[in-house]
Amino acid sequence: QGGGGTACEYRIRDAYSKYVYWRGIASVPGDSRWGMNLSGVDTRLMTLKATGALALSPVDPTAQLDVRAQGALSTDVVFRLRNSADTDDIVTVTGTNVMAIHNGTAPAATIAAA
Repeated sequence: QGGGGTACEYRIRDAYSKYVYWRGIASVPGDSRWGMNLSGVDTRLMTLKATGALALSPVDPTAQLDVRAQGALSTDVVFRLRNSADTDDIVTVTGTNVMAIHNGTAPAATIAAA
């Protein structure tokens, strides 16, 4: 299915007309978007650009890997690395610039802000 800026689209739909999708973007060949449609509203969840930049958010990536918090002052976890048993966090980063290395060793020096 195409139209507008969509070159092609694949959908997996459930019995309630809700679906997840992959879209190839016509205006930028090689770019792809993944998302879902609930109650008629499209929500982009991820974008992979032809350059290899990947966004795990509803916006276009501005870096090779671009992960964003829910909001500007979000205290939610933006990034989390868990063990393979899914029983403990190894590293977490929050939307308020707090990075925690769980059960690890803190750096011996302060890293200057960029």
